[in-house]
Amino acid sequence: MATAAAKSRPPLAMIVISVVVMIFAMAGAWYYLYLQSPQYAVQQILKAQDEKDLATFEKYVDLDAIANQIVVMSDSRLDEVLDQSTDSAGQWAGGIRALAEKARKQIREKVGEYVQTSIRDRVTNGTFSWHVLSVLKRGKLDELKTWIVSGTGATYLAQGPITATKKTAKAVLQYQNSGGTIDDVILQLHQGEDGWKVVAVTQLE
Repeated sequence: MATAAAKSRPPLAMIVISVVVMIFAMAGAWYYLYLQSPQYAVQQILKAQDEKDLATFEKYVDLDAIANQIVVMSDSRLDEVLDQSTDSAGQWAGGIRALAEKARKQIREKVGEYVQTSIRDRVTNGTFSWHVLSVLKRGKLDELKTWIVSGTGATYLAQGPITATKKTAKAVLQYQNSGGTIDDVILQLHQGEDGWKVVAVTQLE
């Protein structure tokens, strides 16, 4: 006759089932967290580039923010040109600067539109490279059109480490440039209501 203690023990099958359920629940929770991570966002971006999937690419890349980086650079370049022009313009300096300021908004819009259109085109035809934007961010605005159209000649090698805080993250992508050396391109991500998105790109010196 079974003792009272034996009767109170759960069957072995129930124990096994409970353990399996716990394992699946933990795996599901981990996978859910992974889907919300910057690591997943970067993987989706790289996959979208390989598959020429513009819709997925734009889901994880804030093109407005990326283009604005170049727009800010165009503003800085315009200021440099104005300074050089007005230094020797004498009495016409004020008029030249006033005309340039009126044109600034239109210039910003055109540069932003051009950058976004070029990125979309290159993702769609499979030739997009983060290396192009990272080099532009370093101040090579004069070569914007050439590099966006024809690239920098750099070859993508591998994804490096990703470091993250609560709302921001940095992902390293390694490229071999045309000179044979390795460039670390940094994707800066931000977590908003729509999840993680790349909002800026820089390059380690």
